[in-house]
Amino acid sequence: MDDFLSSIGASFEKRRLSVHPGLDDEPLAADAIADYRIALEIALRRRDNERNRLDRIEGKIAPIIAGTIAAFALFLDKANGWLDIAAAALYLLPLWQLFVAFRTYEYIDVPNLDNLKETWQRWPQTFLKAAFEGTVDAVNRNAPTIDDKARQLNGAMKYVFWVTVIVLGLRIIEVSPIGDYFSANFRPGPTPARTAATPKPAASPNAAIGSGRHP
Repeated sequence: MDDFLSSIGASFEKRRLSVHPGLDDEPLAADAIADYRIALEIALRRRDNERNRLDRIEGKIAPIIAGTIAAFALFLDKANGWLDIAAAALYLLPLWQLFVAFRTYEYIDVPNLDNLKETWQRWPQTFLKAAFEGTVDAVNRNAPTIDDKARQLNGAMKYVFWVTVIVLGLRIIEVSPIGDYFSANFRPGPTPARTAATPKPAASPNAAIGSGRHP
């Protein structure tokens, strides 16, 4: 009787573990039943978070590009010398970084709807497993590209800040006493030609007598 009850209890415990395994039961067998719906939901949530992060990054890049172009055009138009033009040209470096970060990339997306249509009716668990594994792979492969965009944006923002500091410093120098020196030595264009004629020396009376001329 005791052996019979023990066998029933062991069978019940085995069935319970197969449905609701605990930490003590892990690792489970390779062929154990797993609910991929929960795993897929977690993976899709991570994918959505990466998409939102990408949207936020690209949403910041667009206005910074517009502002950098406006600043470059403004300082270039108000340049008072070659030094100002060289300082304004420094905006081209962060502008190039922003353009590189803003360009489009091909991102991997899951799940595949064609596979869903073909497999869901007869192999729903197989599809969930494939979608989960595909989502994990897509997130891992898309993340480095998104990280590169974030690093390029951060670097470009630092460059824009320091270039603005340099240009502002030049503007302060121009209104200071040494601004005249920079304007005189670094002003673009040819040096204005001298218009004042050199006065001729007056004729000497002795020169007129020596030449045989009389007043």
